[in-house]
Amino acid sequence: MEEMVFVAWGGNQALAKKVGAEIDRLGFRAVIGGGQPRSMYIGSQVFSQIKMTTRAILLVQQKSENDLNLNDNLMFEWGYLVAKLPPDKIHVFLIDMKARDLPSDLAGSWAQEVSTQDRTPEETAAEIAAFFAASCAREERMDKLAVMHSYDWVKQQIALHDTDPSCSDNELAYYVLHCMEAAYYHMDEHAYSDLLCSIHPISMTLDIVSQLVRENILLFRDTENLQKPLTFPQFADRKIFFETPVDLSAYDEELDLWVHMFMSDRMGLLYYFLSKNDEIAEADRATYIKIAIGHHERAIEILNEIIERYPKDRNYTFLYEGYFYRDMVFCYLDLGEISRAKELIARAVNARKQFYLAYKQKFPQDIVLNNRFSQEYYIALAEQAQYTDDAAEKTIIRHTIGSYLVKLEDESLKQHVLITRLKGLLQD
Repeated sequence: MEEMVFVAWGGNQALAKKVGAEIDRLGFRAVIGGGQPRSMYIGSQVFSQIKMTTRAILLVQQKSENDLNLNDNLMFEWGYLVAKLPPDKIHVFLIDMKARDLPSDLAGSWAQEVSTQDRTPEETAAEIAAFFAASCAREERMDKLAVMHSYDWVKQQIALHDTDPSCSDNELAYYVLHCMEAAYYHMDEHAYSDLLCSIHPISMTLDIVSQLVRENILLFRDTENLQKPLTFPQFADRKIFFETPVDLSAYDEELDLWVHMFMSDRMGLLYYFLSKNDEIAEADRATYIKIAIGHHERAIEILNEIIERYPKDRNYTFLYEGYFYRDMVFCYLDLGEISRAKELIARAVNARKQFYLAYKQKFPQDIVLNNRFSQEYYIALAEQAQYTDDAAEKTIIRHTIGSYLVKLEDESLKQHVLITRLKGLLQD
């Protein structure tokens, strides 16, 4: 997990150390609160310890019938943790006491009751660590559509991650990966890449995902946003990373699938844009395109596995379904396989439509992204019209796009009037 966990204790430091050892064994990194002071004020030391952690365990142990052991230090740490971390990242363990025994202002806290009766300290620590690990495993991550919508928030998490993190490396890897497309839609991909260069991951997941996003941005730079061929040196530079074997399944099976899906698709783009290079022999061109199709098909296979295993993400996966089918359309057109291209472009258009409608319904106020998604859908629709033989379908598409253009022109006219007015006021 490579996640730093602050362990707060009140009069039971020995147990805290045993709990810390247990969660270390499970792959976390425990920071035992307090300890031997290294700074002038104990508050300053605890503050610096908590600041670098992204999760907390509080050990609240009843020493006697009249002593809940809620000393000033423990309450100070508890209060600061509540201010820093979301509720699901604070794990309170009530040792030899009941939740009803908590003071009224703490009674709403989530807490797990633990008994030490007939147990050794080691057994108690193991039980606490097991409860903690199970609680972590039950957590659900943010909806991926919401991640895209929260692009500015994710950038803030990246900027603070080395100094004042609020999520683990693994969680940040999840956010970074699913904001990759949002960076392009906000025309902010180079700043996004620079921000990723500024962090120092301690986990393989964040390290690999950061590299993947940066390499993807370089690929789009080399091809001028997929508009020009790759040179052989550019192809070789990008291929080194995208063909590297990666296995993140021991850390996060879902993230592992997404990473392999992206790497497969990008290998397809590499071979396709190398095939567009004028230096390529005609016989080799078709070979490279067929290799590209193989990589795109593998990306779709992985995407379908993601859809099957994580059905709640279905609306989000439409985004990539649209991308991948469209990538294959151009491959088949270049090979002269028009009927296959027609079949795939219909799938791409449907996927883009489904994604656009799902995002617009969920975040109608997100004007920037909704405009980008609508543009992509109508462009795909126009491309489909070029390859359909159905006259009625062409007419419907023509009227649909015409209505959209009328709306765009109306908005453009309003913008023109506003700009003209502003220029006039500036000159005055």
